Amino acid sequence: MGTCCSCCRQGSEDYEEIKGSAKEEGEEAGGGGGGGGDVQKSDSVSAWDAEFLESKTSGWSFVTHCAVFAFPSGKLRAARPSGFTPNQTGVNDIIAALQGDSAGLEERSVALGGQTPVCTPGKIDDGKAIYCSSSTGEGGGCIAIRTNESLLVVFYNENADAAFTLTTEMAEYMVDNGR
Repeated sequence: MGTCCSCCRQGSEDYEEIKGSAKEEGEEAGGGGGGGGDVQKSDSVSAWDAEFLESKTSGWSFVTHCAVFAFPSGKLRAARPSGFTPNQTGVNDIIAALQGDSAGLEERSVALGGQTPVCTPGKIDDGKAIYCSSSTGEGGGCIAIRTNESLLVVFYNENADAAFTLTTEMAEYMVDNGR
């Protein structure tokens, strides 16, 4: 099987371990557990999503924050770094825009708090993705992609091409695994 994407440095054994630790749909993991202390852990966090974020984004210096939410409820499944608790209004604005109502994004842009930059939406890809640039003008931005039943959001501070590739391939892996 190799790796799940071209930019991943993890081998297939690691991903089989992550896949094997995934909970059945609807189950949730308690706090603690493996995957390092850099992933937000709580009673509502999915072990699969937490391990996935940890394995896919560790070591990429351009990724500053990332999160996985249930779609369309917006319930947080996992977030990095530890302590990053996205603003629910911002999450709801992204979900509404992906469902055709961009009023919240027009009013507030993408604003998830937790030391993430406010990002200006540049393109909404037909209910599938939102591509944004940082409104500070210092580079960086965020990408939000809807998968089967999740919303993946990745913030980056540089290297938009690599961030796009990483986020897109992460979303494809999630789709391939029923997420």
